[in-house]
Amino acid sequence: MVPVARGRGQRLALGLDGHRFGAALAGRVDAAGLAVLRAQGWRVVVLAADRVLRGDPVFLTGHLEREFHLHLLDQVG
Repeated sequence: MVPVARGRGQRLALGLDGHRFGAALAGRVDAAGLAVLRAQGWRVVVLAADRVLRGDPVFLTGHLEREFHLHLLDQVG
């Protein structure tokens, strides 16, 4: 777990602090916590636990890569 949003106790299952990109399992982060993270410039991908545990790892990896690339593009304008 990657602690983020100091003071709110939010944690991400996967996070790149330097890029403000992360992933969280559905139900592990609340809407208010996501709003705080997004206001701080984080892009958080919320994933269903069953998709992570039983889904296609190639699809999941591709999804996270696309989201990360979109995040990088948003940062450069």
